[in-house]
Amino acid sequence: MAYLLSGQKVLAVNDKKLKSVTELVSHMKSLLDSSEQEFEDFCHSMIDCDDNLDAQLEAWLIALGKQKEIGIWRKSLSN
Repeated sequence: MAYLLSGQKVLAVNDKKLKSVTELVSHMKSLLDSSEQEFEDFCHSMIDCDDNLDAQLEAWLIALGKQKEIGIWRKSLSN
């Protein structure tokens, strides 16, 4: 709801402010280049063991218009 009300589509991750999926991917690549453990820790913070996305991440992706992609991803998990 905050994304819709504010009009801002920024995902706050640690000290980073990400504005696009491309920026998220770049951040994840830099984590992986730096440390596999940091990358894994980040991934675990974004999705739990039951395949539920972090609420802020999901809301951000929806605000960016990625709801269809989330649905496709969820459907692929049940196959």
